[in-house]
Amino acid sequence: MAVRPRLLAGALIAATGCGPRGPSVEMAWTGADTGAATLAATATRCGAGPVALVAISGDTGIAISLYVAGEVVAGAYPVSLSAAGAALPAAAVGARWLDSTSVAAYRARGGTVTVTEAGATLGGRFSVEATQLEGPGPVTLTGSFRNIPIAPCPADTSPPGV
Repeated sequence: MAVRPRLLAGALIAATGCGPRGPSVEMAWTGADTGAATLAATATRCGAGPVALVAISGDTGIAISLYVAGEVVAGAYPVSLSAAGAALPAAAVGARWLDSTSVAAYRARGGTVTVTEAGATLGGRFSVEATQLEGPGPVTLTGSFRNIPIAPCPADTSPPGV
């Protein structure tokens, strides 16, 4: 029995799945809007500043800042609007995606980022309540991140908040 090339290609694509295989963030949101995405991710740290984890594709993205005194360690990082001035460890989360009419931007006002893998790479999960910056509704944003190496700050940028 001969195998058709198109059939074989389709089977290979289905077997390998879609989306990023390396460093990535999976996120879902429910509430005023509902959706989900899997995005390739990077993380950087400028000096002793926060770790900036960013995952973006087109108009969809999420940014998670981890504020620590020293190295990132496994544990719970409380999320607040004023994480930069909160007791350490702390976290801040922002996200955006295309809704039915425009790009909707959200900022977390509470919840937790839980780091389960710390050191050379980051892994963990998050569950936050976020408010749309310009619009009516809050959402619950949940997800996970995995295999994200922390790179040093690029030489041509300043640490966040400077």
